[in-house]
Amino acid sequence: MTDRIGKDNGVSRASRADSPASAYPFFAHTACPYFPCHEGLAPEDFNCLFCYCPLYALGDACGGRFRYNDKGVKVCTDCFLPHVRDEGTRMVYDRFSDLKDLARPRGRSKPEGLAAEDARAVWEHYIDVGQKRLRCGYTTGTCAAAATRAAAEALFTGVFPAAVTIEVPAGFDIRVEVECAESGPGWARCAVRKFSGDDPDATDGALVFARVERSETPGVAVEGGEGVGRVTRPGLDQPVGQAAINRVPREMIAREARAAQRSAGATGGVSVLVSVPEGRRIALKTFNPRLGIEGGISILGTTGVVRPMSEEALVASIQLEMRVRRAAGKRSLLLVPGNYGRDFARSGLGIDFSECVQCSNYLGAALDYAVQVGFESVLLVGHAGKLVKLAAGAMNTHSRCVDGRGEVLAAHAALAEAPSEAVARIMDCVTVDEAIGILDELGIRAQVMASITARMTYHLRKRVGSRVRAELMFFSSAQGLLGESDGARDLAAAAFPRTGADGAAEADAGDSGKEGA
Repeated sequence: MTDRIGKDNGVSRASRADSPASAYPFFAHTACPYFPCHEGLAPEDFNCLFCYCPLYALGDACGGRFRYNDKGVKVCTDCFLPHVRDEGTRMVYDRFSDLKDLARPRGRSKPEGLAAEDARAVWEHYIDVGQKRLRCGYTTGTCAAAATRAAAEALFTGVFPAAVTIEVPAGFDIRVEVECAESGPGWARCAVRKFSGDDPDATDGALVFARVERSETPGVAVEGGEGVGRVTRPGLDQPVGQAAINRVPREMIAREARAAQRSAGATGGVSVLVSVPEGRRIALKTFNPRLGIEGGISILGTTGVVRPMSEEALVASIQLEMRVRRAAGKRSLLLVPGNYGRDFARSGLGIDFSECVQCSNYLGAALDYAVQVGFESVLLVGHAGKLVKLAAGAMNTHSRCVDGRGEVLAAHAALAEAPSEAVARIMDCVTVDEAIGILDELGIRAQVMASITARMTYHLRKRVGSRVRAELMFFSSAQGLLGESDGARDLAAAAFPRTGADGAAEADAGDSGKEGA
């Protein structure tokens, strides 16, 4: 490959090595009379590698912005996705397996033992994050549940499905391909490959197996096998000694096993063994060893869906939501890191959850933008597992950037004259709730929480400056409210609509005539 960018007959060429920004082949045919042939993309980012989109043949499953005209012809005039530098090329590369399926000889039979059902219609869901269109993935919990459904169908019907569709808690019907089908007397085993979408993580591409067996014990027993971690410390979703398969995935697995059993008219108990052959290796790239989960990965997911988290795009989407609220005349901003904070604002404070702006881990960026667009006050509400880090001045709370929860809790316990042995125990805690248990033993919880609250409030107000009123509240799921700044309740009552008994938002008496502040 060349180490230069040159022009030949109006064609700009660049190799992957030409620029850190170019991870895929790129060239712009600037001499083409149609260049750029699609609007909405800067010419310097317009990639002519695919003059005609290879994904056109996928019809309405291509993932692009298309329409069908009155003659039934697919028209892609408004779609520039295949031409976006790097992202477009990656999108085509990622769909090559779908194109390969189209090229199979017609009438070719399925492998023996697999249902004749078409497996190509796998789940696709995209979301707009900032100015990017990103594909969602599905969790290890979804993989385990889908593998269970496939294995259970095979066990009770004798036929392995090529693909299965399951409903996940987020409300989607997710269809996935089935791999590695095998069976023996009284059991069947299938696998589903983890897909993280446009937010790849350590588990992306891993095979998640489920082995389903008939059992004389009523109900559905779920257990973890090879590559699934074991809980060794208290404070996590599962008790010590149990496989690290969280509550929601366990419910999903049991539901799919029962559904397959009912559909086949079968009865009796069922046992499910979930395994991830690469799990022990993958776990070394995660926080599981630090959390006290040993021997493998966790089977996780509360919604079943992995939403892509491009940092730049996510911050842009947070800023967009804040701009919209400010343009609507809102003068007060309710910031929550995620769903826990949103749910507490609704159940604990009675605030209409539609008032919340979720800032994820990007607290500092959200606070800076709140000042920039002119909000007069900010109320921050979140789980202690995130917000305790604020007491150390952390403004990006992602675990890969900072942890420090143990350090914060231990330092403030030491300020409250906790014995050195107890401080060491707190430093070694996995969760905030575990540390609070030690504070309760010492009878110093209130003192420590007040000290942490004061420090959190200091950093919060320092970040926004004197022009913006800033208040906060933090809680834990087990303990409820743990701390609040001196004016937090007054701001919550004065600035945000209450939620009535029927779930509808209602104006607070102190708001008469005022909108949002």
